[in-house]
Amino acid sequence: MAIHGVHYLRVLNNVAYHTMGHSIFLEDAAETKNTIEGNLVVDVRSSWSLLNTDTTPASFWITNPDNIIKGNHAAGSDHYSYWFDVLKTAIGSSFDPNICPENTQLGEFRDNVGHSNGRYGLRISDNLIPRQFGCSPFVYSGNAADAYPSNAPITAEFHNLVSYKNR
Repeated sequence: MAIHGVHYLRVLNNVAYHTMGHSIFLEDAAETKNTIEGNLVVDVRSSWSLLNTDTTPASFWITNPDNIIKGNHAAGSDHYSYWFDVLKTAIGSSFDPNICPENTQLGEFRDNVGHSNGRYGLRISDNLIPRQFGCSPFVYSGNAADAYPSNAPITAEFHNLVSYKNR
């Protein structure tokens, strides 16, 4: 299920079995405020004929963190259950240099399960650094009394993930 340039979509209570490449994914990194809830994804296989990232597939591939991912179950992927592969800007037909997913605040990630995967139950790209104004840089005043920069990082909270039997 490829979601492109959509906001406020609800993807609820679906089952995906024995798929190739990412199963439920936000592809262009422009997608925000979508709810992906109560889905079951089982047996996700690698593909060398789809997207480049489909060679290391995720049951849920999230390229913009400003979405709600809750109450889902993922099992038996060749690689990942949940992959936050945040990008610098939106891509594809949604390209916009004013959309900065790698610095966008996390919407909600809660009560998800990931098990029996070839790699990780949850993979988070190291460039996920959410802040209040995603496309604005950190700005330091240079004043020692001002310990924090403007537009400082905001904590991303992942709640109640159950992850087991992953390599």
